[in-house]
Amino acid sequence: LLYGPPGTGKTFIAEALAGEMKIPLYELTSADIKAGLYGESEQNIKSIFEQLEKKFKRTGEYSILFVDEANDLFASAKNSIGGVDKSLTNLFLQKTNNSAERGIIVIAATNYKDQIEEAMLSRLGKQIYISLPDEKLRKSLIQSEIKKSNITKNISEENINELIELLDGFSSRDISKILKETINEHLTYSDTQLSIEDFKKEIEQFTRNRNTEKQSNKYINKLRTLINSFSETEAQDVMKLLLELKMQNENKNSEGK
Repeated sequence: LLYGPPGTGKTFIAEALAGEMKIPLYELTSADIKAGLYGESEQNIKSIFEQLEKKFKRTGEYSILFVDEANDLFASAKNSIGGVDKSLTNLFLQKTNNSAERGIIVIAATNYKDQIEEAMLSRLGKQIYISLPDEKLRKSLIQSEIKKSNITKNISEENINELIELLDGFSSRDISKILKETINEHLTYSDTQLSIEDFKKEIEQFTRNRNTEKQSNKYINKLRTLINSFSETEAQDVMKLLLELKMQNENKNSEGK
């Protein structure tokens, strides 16, 4: 299990591992498995394992089964909206039992380890925390992006050290995004060299947007807590209502309203 903050490269690490081992990686999300009618999710899981096991018997080649958003697929009862269907977790526990002996290496990733069912956490015995980038990695990311552009000649070593401090607490994904957007916007709207002030403005804007998103997530979590207090019948009624509203909205859109 790879766990840690969003944007720290958990998927990238799984892909890099597959590359180092020279074996294929098959990525799954809860959306892939839960798609379709009732009962199809279990069949999807069975089919995936059967295909990979057959391939191993035929070719002797191992496969990595990468399960992203594991907290959604294997949510504990207290973290599941409208109750939890344990059949998926139980089936996955059954299929992952000694799966490496059948040619399947299972790697899961999550931003929210505490939301995963305890039985599944026990099965994913090797748990690796993927942290936010330290000072050395932040410096590497900054230097890598700056070297790619010919408008960053005025960015000094002192400026880079300042950026390293300013970007403390940001994920690798966010750092790359901030640097790329600063450079691309400057290329679009200016013909001058970039300065440290351009990066500072982008960091400030990104931070404001991120704080707004965090506030939105607080409301979402409050809603999740409310829905978790519903009985199964109440949860089903809410789902029916949401589906009806969705259909009404789609009908309005199709009519051009």
